[in-house]
Formats: sequence, structure tokens, C-alpha cells
Amino acid sequence: MESQRTARPTTTAQSVPTARPVPTARPVPTSIHADRASRTLAIDWADGHSSVFDFTTLRWLCPCAYCRGEAGLPGWLDSKPT
Repeated sequence: MESQRTARPTTTAQSVPTARPVPTARPVPTSIHADRASRTLAIDWADGHSSVFDFTTLRWLCPCAYCRGEAGLPGWLDSKPT
């Protein structure tokens, strides 16, 4: 019976340590409100900033298979856009 050998990768250059980027704090929402009457989503952030998005823009930015389609089939945005 033959012995199995595992090939080992060879390196010719020495690895040089690199500096890792310092992680930044992620934005934290303090309030999220969906106003269906005006079709907007409002987000208040811990740093005092406020964002307002309209539903149509959010739907068109959605990357999911239901909205975009998959396997050559059209998604919701192709057949029933908002």
C-alpha cells in the first residue's frame, strides 16, 4: 500500500506583518418609524442625525431574489413595480 503524502505550499518571500484597520463604531439608530400614510421610513441616529427614505426608493434598492428575480425569472420589480 502506498503512503499518501500531502503537498506543502512553499513560500519564497517572508511574510511582512501589516497594520489592521481600526474598526469604526457602527451607527446606532435610536428611533425607527414607518409612516404608511406618507410612505416614508424615518430613522433617528444616536449622533443626532436623522434620515428619511421613501418606500419606493427602498423597494428599488432591495437586492433580494423576490424583488430582483433569480434563475432567469423576473422579480416583483419587473412585473409589479411600486
